[in-house]
Amino acid sequence: MKLDWIILAEGFGTSANGAVTAIGLNQQVIIAPTLPTTTKRGVLAHFSDSSDSLAGQELDVTIAVSDPDSQPLITQTAPARMNAELQWPDLPKGLDIYLEIPLRLSKYGSYEISLSVKQPNTEPITGVVPFYVKMPPALSWS
Repeated sequence: MKLDWIILAEGFGTSANGAVTAIGLNQQVIIAPTLPTTTKRGVLAHFSDSSDSLAGQELDVTIAVSDPDSQPLITQTAPARMNAELQWPDLPKGLDIYLEIPLRLSKYGSYEISLSVKQPNTEPITGVVPFYVKMPPALSWS
């Protein structure tokens, strides 16, 4: 299994046909006139698998957020069980994980969100995406 991509979004919705829809892609800069500030971010990752190794497996999915001093703000692990039967065995195998995280941010600077998937008896596969908390730009009325 390998991580193909990971992106940030403002959040997720569901389309009329049940497909997951990302809202506000590439939301990496949070403008905060004062701190602390509260927001949420959505994380979407796509993993591909060239074998049938995901079928029937229980995976550990871990999300972690660290502040500009590399201190953890949130770390949470949850199990995810994959279907034993592949729905379309003739298509490339893959796994999409999406989640939204509420955040209370108390420092300006660069933060990191990491998402890991671990199969039994393997090393985790991890993607990291940064985001930034910035003061608003100064306004000029000249």
